[in-house]
Amino acid sequence: MPRVAVFDVRCPLPCDKALLVPETILVDISLSLQETATDASLLTLVCPACKGAFQFDFPERLKKVQGTTALPLDREVDHVWFSIEGQCDPSNSCPPQLLFAIRAFGTTSTQLEKEFPIWSERGLSCIKEHPIVKLSLR
Repeated sequence: MPRVAVFDVRCPLPCDKALLVPETILVDISLSLQETATDASLLTLVCPACKGAFQFDFPERLKKVQGTTALPLDREVDHVWFSIEGQCDPSNSCPPQLLFAIRAFGTTSTQLEKEFPIWSERGLSCIKEHPIVKLSLR
């Protein structure tokens, strides 16, 4: 039976929420980011608990390995992920900020979009620290 590594993806914000995420998902996110960005090493993730954004260092992921799990994935580690584009005010001329949300398997895009107002309240910002004013699924 094939196996895949699972990683502790932990929010460094006060909530300290941890997810066990299979490497297949992290690789998919990194590959998605490589299509649109020159640096795919830092994945900007949005915590499922506190809805704050944090960065996960993809090249350093092996330091966070928690073991392996069998394929196909069981419900405990089977997640769905979404790619979201965040933009600050267009007058700032900043590039879009790419965010990724890893959620429980079965989460729909509609359910995720309902989180967007909370994300904005948590102070999401672009690379130049301007507030994100528009979020959209990619």
